[in-house]
Amino acid sequence: MRRFSKRWFQLATWIVPVFWASATLACNVPVFRYALERWEADRFQIFVFHNESLNTEQEAILAPIEKAQQDGLANIEVIRINLEQEMPGSVRALWDAQEHPTQPWMVVRYPKQTGIERSVWTGPLGAKAVDSLIESPARREIAQKLSNGDAIVWLLLGGDDPKRNENAESLLKTELGKLEKSLVLPERSPTDPPINPDLPLKIAFSIVRLSRSDPAEHMLLDILLNWNPNLIAAREPLLFPIFGRGRVIPPAMGDQIRPEAIREMAEFLTGPCSCEVKELNPGYDLLLAKNWNTLPGYQEILVAPPPPLVGISEFAAEATTHSTDAPSKTNILTAAPGAQPAGIGRDRLWRNLVVVLCAGLAFLVVSTLALKIRSGRRPR
Repeated sequence: MRRFSKRWFQLATWIVPVFWASATLACNVPVFRYALERWEADRFQIFVFHNESLNTEQEAILAPIEKAQQDGLANIEVIRINLEQEMPGSVRALWDAQEHPTQPWMVVRYPKQTGIERSVWTGPLGAKAVDSLIESPARREIAQKLSNGDAIVWLLLGGDDPKRNENAESLLKTELGKLEKSLVLPERSPTDPPINPDLPLKIAFSIVRLSRSDPAEHMLLDILLNWNPNLIAAREPLLFPIFGRGRVIPPAMGDQIRPEAIREMAEFLTGPCSCEVKELNPGYDLLLAKNWNTLPGYQEILVAPPPPLVGISEFAAEATTHSTDAPSKTNILTAAPGAQPAGIGRDRLWRNLVVVLCAGLAFLVVSTLALKIRSGRRPR
């Protein structure tokens, strides 16, 4: 009985501090800035299948992306696969899944961290495909705006109806103009990690328009849409928030592009970083030709499994629920300029602490009762 009692109390005294530590993993650096300086961009895998050695022309075509990988100029990993040699089971399955491939054949895959099974793009190795693989005008603009300190780049992908596209852009511009004036950055704490003093910390938003028919952006469109068949089939405007080093949030679609959805996402990404582990935050990385290693900051250790890809419409739904059911606990920031934000991260932190304490107390109560019952049954 003593051994049993000792084990229960050892577990009780261990579990509460661990949960407390996990709940307090937070800082007041805004999410967008923490991501920019500390979250390494996940690498896209580029498989090159071939039978014989590549000839001189093919080597010249492949050389630019292999150099980009080597020099850290893009978040890619080039993997050559000789079909005459034995392949790992997963790679063999990937090759067998290709329809009528010629050689050499390229397969572009989403980063392993995303857990996405669908491929971004497949096709023969060619100069045109390689040229558009890691760079395009829209991606250059996105990377430049993010590296200049913009909190969020809002990528608006137009649909089939020009009028709906115009309405979506007009609504977005109006809401972002309001938010740039009303949102307030979290107050810095002495325990916060350092940030680059040479890059202004500001709430600034920008918009990038994208057309589905732009041939220069076909690879970007594939990255944005091919992970989800519903997005491929969509013909309405899509709104993608992008932050950090090109991390994109799954989009709001059509009527989901609402003021509350835009506001809730903006509040989250400009609020305190409630979880510093990259993989526990929503979104996935774009493939960008940008050397982010010139920015200061630590590199995150990526060990946690990724959460489901949650779009910005879910943030709006949560905000609506809070405002309807529990207005006193809402995370919505006040509209007055200079007002102190409630902060999504701060609210979640206190909620986590309360949950941890309640769980710990309940665990101790149940453990004590169990021990007393067992003690009462012991023969005298």
